[in-house]
Amino acid sequence: QPLRNERGTLWLVADGEPANATELRLELVGAGHEFQSACGSEVILHLYEQHGIGALERLQGSFAFALWDREQHELLLGRDRFGAKPLYVRERGNEFAFASEVRALSDGDALDPAALLAFLVFGYVPEPVTVSAGVRAVAPGTLLRIRGARIRSERFWEEPSALPSGQREVDRARFGA
Repeated sequence: QPLRNERGTLWLVADGEPANATELRLELVGAGHEFQSACGSEVILHLYEQHGIGALERLQGSFAFALWDREQHELLLGRDRFGAKPLYVRERGNEFAFASEVRALSDGDALDPAALLAFLVFGYVPEPVTVSAGVRAVAPGTLLRIRGARIRSERFWEEPSALPSGQREVDRARFGA
């Protein structure tokens, strides 16, 4: 890593790889994509190149990635559906940083009071809070789109069985009274 597409317009770094990488790779090779490595995470790069953001819904398994789209001048950060792979961000003034570990971003920050309280009450620190003030976890199934100073968060996956249908009796049957 980093991995790039054939034209050098997309660059990817990733932690983990999609569980369905082999299947996706065959499909993408059939569509004319050339892979530089045997790394399963490279399918993220070519899948995005072929189908755009909507293709991320097809990714399964545990992964976190950062993809630079040179033509769009956009950085994309994504995390798997269940948050198995960590991904953290920090915004400070005009600076933005991301990493797979909180300590890489903490910079000697004070302990986040909300994290301390959560730990004392629950015995753990629930995401998106981290022990370091100013560092937050990217939510599972989420894509951050960073362009200039603008950061936009989008869900690319949600567990539909956990969402209310809007029909009172159906929801009561599924979730209880």
